[in-house]
Amino acid sequence: MASTYTEGLGIEIIGNGDKAGSWGSTTNNNLESLEFSIVGYAQISCTGSSQTVNVVDGSDWDDANSSSRAAVIEFTGTPGTTHTVTIQTGGAARTYSKFIAINNTDSTVVIDNATATDLSIPSEFTAFVHIDSSGDVVNSIDTLFSGTELRVGDNSDATTISSNGDQDIVLQTGNTTTGTITVTDGANGNITVAPNGTGDVVLAPSGAGDVVVGNGSDAISVESGGTTNLTLQSGASGGSILLRNSGNITITPAGGGNVTTASTVVAPTFQYGSGTMTVQSTGGNDLNVAANAANLTLSTVTSGNVVINPVGNVVVQSAALDMSSSDSSIIIGSSSAGALAISSGTDTSILLIDTSSNIVYIKPDFEFRAGDINLRSAGGGYINIDDSVASGSSGYGLRRNSSTLEVKNTSSDDWGQPYHSGMVNGQGAYFESTTSPITVSSNISASHTLSATPRIVKAVIKCNDAGGDVGWAQNDEIVLGADGGLGASIGALPYANGTVVGCVTGNAIQVLNKTVFSVANIDPTKWDLIIRAWK
Repeated sequence: MASTYTEGLGIEIIGNGDKAGSWGSTTNNNLESLEFSIVGYAQISCTGSSQTVNVVDGSDWDDANSSSRAAVIEFTGTPGTTHTVTIQTGGAARTYSKFIAINNTDSTVVIDNATATDLSIPSEFTAFVHIDSSGDVVNSIDTLFSGTELRVGDNSDATTISSNGDQDIVLQTGNTTTGTITVTDGANGNITVAPNGTGDVVLAPSGAGDVVVGNGSDAISVESGGTTNLTLQSGASGGSILLRNSGNITITPAGGGNVTTASTVVAPTFQYGSGTMTVQSTGGNDLNVAANAANLTLSTVTSGNVVINPVGNVVVQSAALDMSSSDSSIIIGSSSAGALAISSGTDTSILLIDTSSNIVYIKPDFEFRAGDINLRSAGGGYINIDDSVASGSSGYGLRRNSSTLEVKNTSSDDWGQPYHSGMVNGQGAYFESTTSPITVSSNISASHTLSATPRIVKAVIKCNDAGGDVGWAQNDEIVLGADGGLGASIGALPYANGTVVGCVTGNAIQVLNKTVFSVANIDPTKWDLIIRAWK
């Protein structure tokens, strides 16, 4: 009976009655091959992008092709690119194998058996490799390690490191005084410390040490997950939370949120020792200080004034403005007799109520006098009409009607909108037909919405051809007149009535050639008709 060979290491299985006189040497080679696969070491040099390592059935244990039998295989060389090593036995895919793979090349080494899933080992990492019954090349312990790095997981699912039972996990450097433990994400990802259930994340330095956040050179963020609150709280009821910095401390809400201080016992206090404390916004943004359903009080502790001293103006906005003082007067601008003024520094009055002459002045150039409103401005001015006030009906001038501004020149005129571009109603209403092809010997019309025969009608033809026509370019417009050789049935005549605007064309339409200045017939297929009308 002939010998057979194992699928993993190519060990010769001697058939009954076979190998007479050489049975001993075959058996010795088998035992040496087994020892080599248990404790042996071999190197496989890697060049280029791939190679096949085939164990010949029954070959000597120290044969050049037997290196993939070794218990520890070191891959060497500088392939400069990912290098695939296909493992075979007897010229076929190896179905069983186990070895330690050390990648000492400059590139990733891929262990493959050409049948199923392969295994990638990064440069300078080591893996425990086995080929299972399905032909997959597997890292037995889902762990890659080098002299300075340990990688866990199978590169397809999240990895969990847990203690056995209910015991703690302790990460500790070998040096108990100066060593550092660093947790780093792969590439710009997040590092999440999430207790199971409602437990806390406790950062507890030994003794009176500090918890230091950041690398000392870049800005850092401490934030809550999702839309939940972030709470800073001292352990004791009387403890304080201190924000300290030799520079500025900035509290900036994201988006349109607010910075809110709240206390269930006493009003919150901002205090800076015995010096001056400044609260300001960054850049050109507003600083809002607001009380929620309560009074906002600006006061001094003992004596002294509350001073609002802007570089620009002081603007007070309120649905109902109440300015009062229990023990002293309130001065706005100048306190001179006979007038109430709101001023800016030494500048002239912004608002001045002159009771002696019954005039109210508002800068820059607006004044109320008995019977008159005066608006003066070198750059032009306007009067804003309040939508909340009912429309006037008698007299003449300007008025607001719903959301529309209307004008009436004399008492005998009707109210109507001042003309504006695209206006669709009122005395100056405008209508424009949709663009339509122009044809000769036709009556081309469109219904308008002006509710009366328009005062002005203008018909134009617009060139639509990229190559132009009779010297005119694409998008050029020509105004059609009332003449054009109608006696010879040549030309186009615009018209209008109370419901439609239109244009009647003869059997040809003639225009002047734009470049040679002679009369020529247009090609109607290269032109469109547009009719515009004003009420």
